[in-house]
Amino acid sequence: AKASAGNILLTVLVAVAVGLAAGAVNGFVVSRMNVPPFIATLGMLTLASGIAYVIGGGAPINGLPANFGAIANTEILGLKIPVLLMILCIVGFAIIMKRTSYGMRVYAVGGTRLAAEIAGVKSKRVLFSVYTISGVLAGISGLMLASRVISGAPNLGQGYELDAIAAVVIGGASLMGGRGTIWGTAIGLLLIQTLNNGLDLLIVPSYWQDVIKGVLIVLAVAIDVWAARRRIS
Repeated sequence: AKASAGNILLTVLVAVAVGLAAGAVNGFVVSRMNVPPFIATLGMLTLASGIAYVIGGGAPINGLPANFGAIANTEILGLKIPVLLMILCIVGFAIIMKRTSYGMRVYAVGGTRLAAEIAGVKSKRVLFSVYTISGVLAGISGLMLASRVISGAPNLGQGYELDAIAAVVIGGASLMGGRGTIWGTAIGLLLIQTLNNGLDLLIVPSYWQDVIKGVLIVLAVAIDVWAARRRIS
């Protein structure tokens, strides 16, 4: 971004392209090489974090132009652009997952991949597309976060993966796959952010906040497993 201060559009495109590339690599590794998703995404997280430190020399990239900061700090209809993008993505993906055949195929592959393939669903393509879309969204999110603080810190967003997992699980999505909604995840996100803000107001140390969120994730997964067993029985 610093090297292309006069071309914000190029900065946006590069951020999206990097996210797309990372997502595509994850998608290929999971769908074609059958590497467990957790291992694939953890490896990409470690790789990308290392590259960020190498590019920045271990220090934040400062001195970014003011118009870069305007990307995330501009208001439209009283809403900051990141909030507006979040709302559009929630509504858009909720419709896609609920009302389109693509959404049904994603649920099918997430539930039972073998059964989906027997039913004629091209699971490898579905998995690849899901990870690629996720990568694009991650690239946009990183761009928005860097724009808000007008800095390219290598550790920017570190720890957000825990919040993301907590939001999804608390929102009702099953880690076993095949169940969950966009609206549920959005509600889970609001609950997690409310919890974070409440703990900050109570001046709870950050490490205790991680302990609390970790316990919530374990409890949510345990309840999900218990409910699944009840449904089977």
